[in-house]
Amino acid sequence: MAEETNNWIEILSGSAWALGLDVPAELIGHTADEVFASIEPDLAKRFAPADILVAGSFGAGTTDARQVRALLDLGIGAIVANEIDPTFATHARACGFRAARIGEALGIRTGDQLRVDFEGARIANQSTGDRYPIRNADDNTLKELRTSLSRANA
Repeated sequence: MAEETNNWIEILSGSAWALGLDVPAELIGHTADEVFASIEPDLAKRFAPADILVAGSFGAGTTDARQVRALLDLGIGAIVANEIDPTFATHARACGFRAARIGEALGIRTGDQLRVDFEGARIANQSTGDRYPIRNADDNTLKELRTSLSRANA
């Protein structure tokens, strides 16, 4: 669920899904029906709106926005990873999808309750009390996300 704030990018709260070390584009799929189907056919059906996918690296091999749109169509709220493929990150910003780089992603467990605050450049793990700085919450990223989100909400 997204919380109302005075900031342009709403704070997102959701449950974490720890997916492991590497999640390449080929595992994500191109449509909501295909997301992670090669790993477990029914996995995508278990996600709830605003859930947050967590990995060591995410999106390697992305060539277009289909993976980002598939995750948005499922209602995924954000990606949190140590490393995010630059092409995936570009498409995420353009689609208004939060993709946060932190250094401690592999310490987050499935079921942890996360609060993603891009404007404040931090993620709070409400299950453990840990706080993680978002490394890619720079001015350009924030500006692109704000623009994309305002278009999506118009």
